[in-house]
Amino acid sequence: SDHFALMRAYNLWKKEERRGRGAEFARRNFLRGGTLLMAEKIRMQFETLLQEAKLLDPRTHKSFADRHASSWPVVKACLLAGLYPNLLRIDPKKSRSLYFSKDGGRVKIHPASVNSKTRGESDWEHRWLFYYEKVKTKGGLFAYDSSEIGPFPVLLFGAGDT
Repeated sequence: SDHFALMRAYNLWKKEERRGRGAEFARRNFLRGGTLLMAEKIRMQFETLLQEAKLLDPRTHKSFADRHASSWPVVKACLLAGLYPNLLRIDPKKSRSLYFSKDGGRVKIHPASVNSKTRGESDWEHRWLFYYEKVKTKGGLFAYDSSEIGPFPVLLFGAGDT
């Protein structure tokens, strides 16, 4: 999952940042420190917005508010809810899987994605993949930042047709 890799990189950077070694960690792992700092600011902004909307009590201890943050299935379900309808159907084949968008068009996984390394049906547990964005190039239509997801989060959090 690209999202898991991004989350893991951010969390490890944050840990090193608290130790005063965030810039060194970013440089050593080919990450942009400015982008990581921007992600931190956005995270704090979301926390403020949740408090203003009365969805998060500012008196609540942070560990209670983050109690599901380490549950990858919960995190993926929340990402799906925010990124829907950016969903692809995986059509697993023996040698190489195919990916299709809602309109039936074929989509490729961007070569930089960890999911581009998957080959056939044995690499997939589920038949759904959500993604951040699609970009059309001369090489075709590519999905960026993707993660596999099971059918139940799709049923529960997919907004359906509007």
